[in-house]
Amino acid sequence: MLQPHMLLLLAARGALAADIVDYSNNFDAYTTASFSGTGGWVSLYALDPWSTASSGAVFAKTDDSGGTWGSAGALDNHLVYTSESWSDFTLDARVYSNDDDALGLSFRFTDASNFYIVLFVGGDGYPGTGTGARASGVAGARLYKVVAGSATLLDSSTSTFTLGATHNVRIVASGSSIEVYFDDDRDGVYQVADNILSVSDTAFTSGEVGFFCYDNGISSVGGGCAFDDLVVSIPDADGDGDADIDDNCPSVSNPTQADADGDGQGDACDTDADGDGYGALASGGTDCDDTRATVSPADVETCSTAYDDDCDGSTNDAGATGCTTRYYDADADTYGSTATLCACTASGYYTASRGGDCDDFRGSVSPARSEICDGVDQDCDGSVDEDATDFETFWIDADGDTYGGAASTVACDAPAGYVADTSDCDDGDAAISPEGVESCDGVDQDCDGAVDDDPSDPSAWFLDADVDGFGDPGTIALGCAAPDGYVGDATDCDDGDGLVSPDGLELCNGRDDDCDGEIDVGATDAFTAYADLDGDGFGDPDAPVVVCDLEGLYVTDATDCDDADAAAYPGATELPNGRDEDCDDRADDGLDTDGDGLDDYDEREVYGTDPLLADTDGGGVGDGAELANGTDPLEPGDDLGGGDDTGDTDVPDDTGDTDVPDDTGDTDVPDDTDDPIAGRTGGFWGGASCDSGAGAPAWLGLVAVGFFVRRRRSAGARS
Repeated sequence: MLQPHMLLLLAARGALAADIVDYSNNFDAYTTASFSGTGGWVSLYALDPWSTASSGAVFAKTDDSGGTWGSAGALDNHLVYTSESWSDFTLDARVYSNDDDALGLSFRFTDASNFYIVLFVGGDGYPGTGTGARASGVAGARLYKVVAGSATLLDSSTSTFTLGATHNVRIVASGSSIEVYFDDDRDGVYQVADNILSVSDTAFTSGEVGFFCYDNGISSVGGGCAFDDLVVSIPDADGDGDADIDDNCPSVSNPTQADADGDGQGDACDTDADGDGYGALASGGTDCDDTRATVSPADVETCSTAYDDDCDGSTNDAGATGCTTRYYDADADTYGSTATLCACTASGYYTASRGGDCDDFRGSVSPARSEICDGVDQDCDGSVDEDATDFETFWIDADGDTYGGAASTVACDAPAGYVADTSDCDDGDAAISPEGVESCDGVDQDCDGAVDDDPSDPSAWFLDADVDGFGDPGTIALGCAAPDGYVGDATDCDDGDGLVSPDGLELCNGRDDDCDGEIDVGATDAFTAYADLDGDGFGDPDAPVVVCDLEGLYVTDATDCDDADAAAYPGATELPNGRDEDCDDRADDGLDTDGDGLDDYDEREVYGTDPLLADTDGGGVGDGAELANGTDPLEPGDDLGGGDDTGDTDVPDDTGDTDVPDDTGDTDVPDDTDDPIAGRTGGFWGGASCDSGAGAPAWLGLVAVGFFVRRRRSAGARS
């Protein structure tokens, strides 16, 4: 059973900082011929037939069955790994069993007769106690302690395991505790449920490790047992690479194993590592540096070291052995007052190595300073401002203009009648000085060595770069006289072109030649153009403009009579619309729309007849014929030269027929030849129909219809 203290042990091992792998081998590289004595493994007895299996495990099979623990018999099938001795470790191994043999792991192995051994037994047999007598019929695991060849059973487990398979075993030895785990579920994790054996024993606290194989001798089942993948880890609680058993500070990292005082306890955990009789501060002592035997509360502070010799919490205290006298230097000018301090190094305001400062609050005052004009004794000699390094030179000002002449003296302050200036070029004239105002008079009033420069009454002169007599208003020079290349005029608008000036001739060239602010306006080579708004190439005589270039809707022609109609221009085709297309001031001239032999313009403007009706008065005789006959084309009753004998006002005849009499009985239009409606071949009708077919335009057909209707209505009225 797993005891409570064993649970604590398991938890503690899980919390270790690190383990050192002392040995790890899966035996894969070994062969039977080379195994014995290889890699630290030694076969104790020549009769033990150890070899390697094809799986890479070490393998043993023997039929020996006699002897006791520690003898040369079958119970001594040990294979021992020789190594440095250890007391605490973790042993992991893989165990195999092909039959009911017993196989085991021996540990803390000191010799063939003294060791611990864990046996995993089959159901047929395993070694017992005492002389190694067999006990049959029990499966499980047992933990023995063998002393001088006699075995004592310490703990056992009756848990059965699946035989013939591979299992992982772990043995943890720590102090007097021994824990055995069997990973029966083969999940690779050792946990509380896997613990099968647990003891506490004080014998054999250190030793080696080995394998043990007990063959039951039953050849019918096959025999042999095998071991593989052995890993031995020893604890390293502080993780410093030194095993706890060898570590002079097991719980504190001390990888160098430093032991300054040679007392066997490492410096990292030694309470008095330097052996000066004072324990380290970390262990509750008063030694502030446990690596130096010359440092302790009993030692004397000295200036020759950079550490706290007497452990008083400070280094190189005042008055320490080897200290130097320092003067109090508040103003840090390297000269101190009368206050002193003996110290190893400069401390606070005690930094000066010499005294004599008469004013320790001014860095500008000390015996090393030079006197200056400030009313203070800088050099601490008891006098003020004598031989000051900043004495000034002052010059006599005879004319009282505050500017001095040639005579001078030196002092901290200017004597009466002297000034700190020597720039007066005429100390007899108060109007002449560096502040004098220069004027255009042949005299140097401002003492700059030049005459009439920068005068108060200068004239303005303008650069005439193109030498046309007119200056650039943007380039001005002030002076008493014109500088070379300057003139008094400032009206040139282009001083880079001699042809451009107020006297320039304006031309059509895209620039302002005469400097009047307008480009090409009034140009001598400009011409008149006329607006051509309808784009017919003929200009409006009422819209002239003087231009240098024809741009936009302008032309040089001025004969368009209607600049809003692109169809109206000189030479255009006249149309019967009452408008003057050809610009001859005669609308519709040259047209005879109604075919009455009269010009449309004359009918409308001269005769007053309708140019759309061949017979304006409807009297039966065309307008042209009436004019030729001397009758009035606007009076129907005058068509035949004046009345008739019957009183018929339309078409007179001798029958008294009031409609249109003739000799044939035709009551519409009398004649002697044919029907005037159905087939008249001449005159107004011209063989045209009333629609807009061939022979007459549509509007003419409509006029004819109107005439016909009016005639019929007139005839009806008469009847």
